[in-house]
Amino acid sequence: MDDMTYQIAIKQLAKAHADILFSYGEAAQEKLEELFSKSLRGLPEDWVIEKYLDHEILRRHAHTSPRQSGTYLKLLHGRRTLDEAMDDWGPDGPWIGPLEWFHCTYMASISLGFTDGETVECLIQNETPVAPIYFASDMIYFNGMYYGDWEIQHVTPNGIEENTQNSSSIAVPPAPTFEGHP
Repeated sequence: MDDMTYQIAIKQLAKAHADILFSYGEAAQEKLEELFSKSLRGLPEDWVIEKYLDHEILRRHAHTSPRQSGTYLKLLHGRRTLDEAMDDWGPDGPWIGPLEWFHCTYMASISLGFTDGETVECLIQNETPVAPIYFASDMIYFNGMYYGDWEIQHVTPNGIEENTQNSSSIAVPPAPTFEGHP
């Protein structure tokens, strides 16, 4: 069997599985969760636990408004899907922080260090298990939403500091070097 036949078979069988899952209607999500659970059980346990902990760390650091002074990643102009037709800006997302540092590489990966010492590092799209935050197309994905705009803002007890609306105007300490990190 040649590689082309194999690739065609994979594509057709994947489509057949997707058609079956979507035929479940409202139960499709449950069926997808079962499928992904089976897939995740085939991964090394430490990978699964690490990504679960990344999700938990970000959940603890995502707020509807800043809870204390510090530097935050603010997500704006949300949408549910990448191709959603927008007739307005879309909803604002959470404030993520407070941050000790923020690191982005080529708009492909995100790493965050929080003031309490917790970190989530090298988060990219299409990771398995899935990362809790990542760049998708020209947006940031987080918690079921894609955000077309984001800012780094420093918040003081009196509110947002003047002249911090532009992310380039904030000085955030550099991220640590990730030697030996994949």
